Amino acid sequence: MARYALLQCDPPRGTHSDPEWACEVLEEVGGHPADLKPRREVACTLQYDPVTVSATGIWNGRFIRFERTYGNTCMLLAETGPVFAFWNSAGWGPKGSRRSQPQGDTGAVATAEPLRAKN
Repeated sequence: MARYALLQCDPPRGTHSDPEWACEVLEEVGGHPADLKPRREVACTLQYDPVTVSATGIWNGRFIRFERTYGNTCMLLAETGPVFAFWNSAGWGPKGSRRSQPQGDTGAVATAEPLRAKN
């Protein structure tokens, strides 16, 4: 099942469940999701249940395109924090309960989709 969210960061708004936090995290890496650093305090299982995410948009006048497949949802959230946590899953939500453990002019659409084998 694909999930989508619109995130705009000047000012933070859109359909993302926590645009302020997601924009704050993206600001730290200049709008490049590929530069987000994994959280060391998170331990994920090695269960392989791949999730593919993508984001496309404009950050401070530069086009940004990002796509990556993570081994499972935990790995996705450990690496990207609130950026792709735009659904209420695994304890994440607006100002997520895990926030304490864990601005450009962007208009970005992000998707998260479980990867399924084709028969």
